[in-house]
Amino acid sequence: MPALAADARCSFLLLNAVARSRPRPPAHSLPSCHRVRHRRSTCLFTAPSSPAHPRSQPPSLTLAAAITAITTSTTTTTTHLTLAPTTWIDALMTTVHVSSTLPWWATIVTCTVALRAACTLPLALQQRKRMERLAKVVPLLKGWEQTFHMQLKGLKGGGGGGSSSASAAKSRMQILFNEKKSELYRKYDCHPLKTLLLPWVQIPLWVTVSLALRNMAAFPAPFLTTPEFPVEGFTTGGTSWFVDLAAQDPTMIFPLSIGFLHWTNIELNRSIVRASGRNDNVMITGFFRALVLLIIPVATQVPMALNLYWATSAAFSVAQNLAFWVKGNSKQKLPNTEAGVKEKEDLNVV
Repeated sequence: MPALAADARCSFLLLNAVARSRPRPPAHSLPSCHRVRHRRSTCLFTAPSSPAHPRSQPPSLTLAAAITAITTSTTTTTTHLTLAPTTWIDALMTTVHVSSTLPWWATIVTCTVALRAACTLPLALQQRKRMERLAKVVPLLKGWEQTFHMQLKGLKGGGGGGSSSASAAKSRMQILFNEKKSELYRKYDCHPLKTLLLPWVQIPLWVTVSLALRNMAAFPAPFLTTPEFPVEGFTTGGTSWFVDLAAQDPTMIFPLSIGFLHWTNIELNRSIVRASGRNDNVMITGFFRALVLLIIPVATQVPMALNLYWATSAAFSVAQNLAFWVKGNSKQKLPNTEAGVKEKEDLNVV
């Protein structure tokens, strides 16, 4: 009963505010029986259980206050949602952990393998095929380039025509060579820039999952907010010697394993590149080797959850590269030799 009386009183006050906000016709235009005396005792909208609102208060303010109160009460009940990718990873791992009843260490391993298989493995397969096609196209491109240089030498040694005609012929040959090269890349879908797509997906995924696990383990990091406590069960969700996933590895087994796995990946990639007939970039290889030496001391300072993710991801990469190495001898579609000869002949046009 008190709640009903309070609701009725609020409705009565809101109607009173709406009625006061309407324009009032002049008193002399109303019939005498409908004229309202502007006295406190004859006010039609005075609540019996509370004093009437002061006549000096604008009615519009009362209506605006009521609308603001309703809007505020509705807004406070709305759930706050975040679009941060780390929140998605946190929700994914929590869902897998709760629905499958797996321990946290097994949940991290399972989600790592699933994310790598869904996000990076298809791109790695496409990149591998493109690199193989590119390796088979490169000899033809080198032949075209040698023909191009031989024709340039012929122009210089012939001595016919002026320097302007020789320069125009050189520009025409260069344009023709670039057009043929682009046409060959499109025909066999092996443009070198497309082979760089995988790192643009794999690196952001690695950083996102690492930040999510850091947040779940409540590991402090500069310029980032840190929860007060790890997620429930994280401190006892490990196994063997790493029971606490929010603590560092006291045995150095995981940091050293991470360094060894990354070094193995670098050497496997280098061997695959050399087997395809291309030369590996010495500076890039040296840069990644330096990163391997840097990640080992970093791994000794981060929680076991991060070590477990980094080791699982590196082991997935090793298995993936070994599979590519085994399938390296599989035959791919070669460019048509006759078509290549014809295109080479087409290039001999000055």
